[in-house]
Amino acid sequence: MNDTEREAYTFLLPILNSIPPAQSRPTITLTYASSLDGLISGPNGRQLALSGRESFIMTHALRALHDGILVGIGTVLNDNPSLTVRLVEYLSNGDKISDIVNYKHPRPILLDTRLRTPVECTLMARNPIIVTDTQNLINNRQRVVELESGGAVMLPCPVIDGRLDLPSVLDVLKNTYGIKSIMIEGGASVIRTMLVHHPHVVDTAIVTIAPLYVGNGVHVMGLDRTGSSDELLMPKLEDVIYRQFGKDIVLAARIQRT
Repeated sequence: MNDTEREAYTFLLPILNSIPPAQSRPTITLTYASSLDGLISGPNGRQLALSGRESFIMTHALRALHDGILVGIGTVLNDNPSLTVRLVEYLSNGDKISDIVNYKHPRPILLDTRLRTPVECTLMARNPIIVTDTQNLINNRQRVVELESGGAVMLPCPVIDGRLDLPSVLDVLKNTYGIKSIMIEGGASVIRTMLVHHPHVVDTAIVTIAPLYVGNGVHVMGLDRTGSSDELLMPKLEDVIYRQFGKDIVLAARIQRT
């Protein structure tokens, strides 16, 4: 275990271990990397290398500490990510840094209302759980068969106001698939939906702030920041701590319950 990995686990374990386990759902960590001007990707969702190596190692340690990793379909289409653990050697199996075992990769969970996940994408090799509109499963049987034949598992989910109602299927993810903790990595629409519409199921926010300006790209809260009253609904943070990893600053906080 190198010094950065040890520092990452020393930083993360007290935060994650302080979360009381939810009875009926997984614990949820919302995480992303942002520039100083609040951008998380380039124009049209193009992937940006925001994090330095040290904070990237921290992110991989965070992946190793979760059972599931969730992204939206935009991230899948733009980045074709693997969402695996690559830059750390160990998983801490307790509240002490000495309690180490071999890690396992978190199970991919994809939010895909219209079943646009490419059958040839990297994640299909890892049997992703695709959360999708219940009606789509009925109306697009051929597409469902293609995705299931490729290795995906379908999880029907109701849609409310055009958005997948993720909280309604969290108990299934925990009780049927054994996913007790989920790390949400984005993209912007998923982050915004969780913070604005479902903050009651988000337990922790871990945000990497890179010391650079991007200027043009996708804001963490979405493309349209005018004429919105969403700010009035945003959750507050508590137990806020900071840690420097290389040139980046990482903020970790609990979501305040009202």
